[in-house]
Amino acid sequence: MMNRERDRLKRQFDGVIFDMDGTIVESMIDFEAIRAELGIEAGKGILETIESMPPSRRAEAHRKLLAHELSACRR
Repeated sequence: MMNRERDRLKRQFDGVIFDMDGTIVESMIDFEAIRAELGIEAGKGILETIESMPPSRRAEAHRKLLAHELSACRR
């Protein structure tokens, strides 16, 4: 089953472009605002900090992060 799925995906795409440095698209994500809303100190990794949170807080933090990311996509 896994091989069939992989083969199907290979037929759909000739390649994938990753733009991690803003060459193609400039990200408008306000990382400082995310840290402030989640109570994360400046300079600390957002994803790493969320993953270290207790499960009860982690889900809400992921929802807030997603809201910031979606907002940035609309700008």
